[in-house]
Amino acid sequence: MKNIIAAVLALAVMLPLATHAAGVSVSVGGAGMIIPDKGFDPFAGNDSFGLGGLAVGVRPFRGAMRGLGLEVGYAGGSSQDSVWNTFDTSLSLNLLSAGASYRYDRFDWFAPYARLLATVVWGDAEVKTAAGTAISDSATVFGGSLALGFELVTPRAWLRPDDDDAAWYRPANLGVYLEAGYGFYGALDFSKASVPSIESSDVTKQAQEAAGPALGDVNLSGPTIRAGFVANF
Repeated sequence: MKNIIAAVLALAVMLPLATHAAGVSVSVGGAGMIIPDKGFDPFAGNDSFGLGGLAVGVRPFRGAMRGLGLEVGYAGGSSQDSVWNTFDTSLSLNLLSAGASYRYDRFDWFAPYARLLATVVWGDAEVKTAAGTAISDSATVFGGSLALGFELVTPRAWLRPDDDDAAWYRPANLGVYLEAGYGFYGALDFSKASVPSIESSDVTKQAQEAAGPALGDVNLSGPTIRAGFVANF
């Protein structure tokens, strides 16, 4: 449900501006986060976390600032693993970002760019114990990312031979993008989740903690890579 809400929110913010903007871009694709923090180890067999995402940007400026744009985007994904071959773990992340980008589009088919984004991350973690019960927690953290990339697109004349800039609904070009960067985040705090207790006997009713991996902090900071398809209007 959070995935749907975040995606709709991203589109709701940007689409009212799209019909009047000088330039609109829509990109969809996949991303990979490298999370070297030890707190991520219970949720994956390696340090990688996969995401799918959507971003919408506008470039309303003219002249020397024509490449400067504003952007919002959503990305989401999940990871599952098993600890000690006994406990099943899962981590889901939803990222909503907003920021600015600069796109150098002096070439007809190649456009390098830079992106600077502020991001809010919602995380949900869960560990299923051997007894069939589950411990879970949710956390939110703020962060940001800086990335450099490029677009390889069809020449403008292929899709707009008459150079009709007023037809915003017709793409000026279509292509692919590839970028790499680094994300800076605080730690997702899952310490509120408590391990379910069991009663050692019916006589003493003494509560004991069930054995299992403890949920703690997960710092998401690390390198990122993103690739996918883009349409520029």
